[in-house]
Amino acid sequence: MRHYPYDHILFYPGHTCRTCKLLKPARSKHCSICKTCVAKHDHHCIWLNNCLGRGNYQYFILMLFFTGILLSYGAYLAYIILSDLLQGTLSSAGSGQHWSAGKPWKVYFQFWAWAIVHYVRIGFVGLLALMCSPLAWGLLIYHLYLIWAGMTTNESVKWSELREDVEDGLVFIRMKLGGKALSGPANHIATAGLAQGKDREKEWEDEEEEQTDLAGDDTEPRVKWPVSTNQVVVRTSNGESPPLPRSGRVQGVQGWRRVEGLQEINNIYDLGFWDNIWGIFESG
Repeated sequence: MRHYPYDHILFYPGHTCRTCKLLKPARSKHCSICKTCVAKHDHHCIWLNNCLGRGNYQYFILMLFFTGILLSYGAYLAYIILSDLLQGTLSSAGSGQHWSAGKPWKVYFQFWAWAIVHYVRIGFVGLLALMCSPLAWGLLIYHLYLIWAGMTTNESVKWSELREDVEDGLVFIRMKLGGKALSGPANHIATAGLAQGKDREKEWEDEEEEQTDLAGDDTEPRVKWPVSTNQVVVRTSNGESPPLPRSGRVQGVQGWRRVEGLQEINNIYDLGFWDNIWGIFESG
């Protein structure tokens, strides 16, 4: 519960897992295959038959890196061995000329096909490594992009859904200025919230009127987090601008404006690439 703060955009305090019947920590997700809630859930990997999250994501990244190196080395080693075999078969002794010199591309690939079939164990293992290495490197590059963006695979889906609502004109934002500085989660989320429809209008007002008590809320424990935001983000069901809070205790409040692009919304989990990397390996 105390690893990550709730951003009130993708994750909210007080939500209970319908299966585990326990409070859901920020960035967590219940896995129907593992039958448990996973902290900082990324995805369930069918190759590992296990979920990837806060406790093992760094090992998954290392596995992709070393798998890519192993596959690339295997393909290169097969190439060297088969090339030497072709050199000994096709070149005259003492000529010093490479076997492929002067040959057109069609003949060149025909000789490689012959070598792969003639030395089938080396050829097919090398060919398999050559075809699989881009998959490992591609998956690693994708996850490095997620780390750079400060999100998990699960969160990337949630941001995509939010982007669709932005394109539909359902998301509004305003900046909250001034007011008393808060400690704990209230400091770095600054009462950021995500609401749906008129059913949560009262919650918006209560949240801002009682913000000074937020740090002591049992459903949202104090979390030390270096990033803060003063954005308040809401999602409506009808595309109409939400009402401003009527409380006189809320000062420095700007009006709502429609979000034009997802880049206008802060991601408090993005600390920068190197800090994101460090956070992954530090959590192991």
